[in-house]
Amino acid sequence: MTNEELIYQCMLDKTYQNKTELELILNRVSDNRLIYGFLSDLFSNHKSYNIDESIPLELFSQYKQNMKNISAEQLVLDNQYYKNKMSLVGYQRKSYTSILIQLLSSIIISDMVEFENLLKITEKPQLLKIKEYFLEKEKYEYIIYIDKYL
Repeated sequence: MTNEELIYQCMLDKTYQNKTELELILNRVSDNRLIYGFLSDLFSNHKSYNIDESIPLELFSQYKQNMKNISAEQLVLDNQYYKNKMSLVGYQRKSYTSILIQLLSSIIISDMVEFENLLKITEKPQLLKIKEYFLEKEKYEYIIYIDKYL
C-alpha cells in the first residue's frame, strides 16, 4: 500500500480512534508532510472524528523531533497537501469501483466484447486491483482477459 492508501484505509476503518493502532499506521508512512497534515486535520476536527484531541497532540509531540523548525504556515500547507492527496485517493477508488461495476455488469449480461473493451481503457494499477478482486473471488476464467491488458 502507498502512504496515501494507508491513511485512507485508516480513515475508512476509523483506526485513528485508537492511539496505538494509529501510531502503528503512521510508522509505516514515510511522507512526513502527509503525517503532519493528517495529524493537524485530526486535531482541528477531533469532534467530527469522534476522538480525544489528546491523541493527535501526543503523536505530534512524538514526531516533533522531525519537526524542529516547522512553522505554523508549513503545517497549514501540509494540511492542504494531505487533503489534496486524500481527494486523489478517493477519486481513484471511486474510479476503480465504477469500472469494476461496469465489468461485473458486462459479465452478468454475457457481453464479453464490452468486458474486453472496458479492460482496454483501464489503467494498469486499476487492472491489477481488478485482477486481485477476481482472484479473491476465484473467478479465474476472467483472469485470462485481464492478463492480456497488463
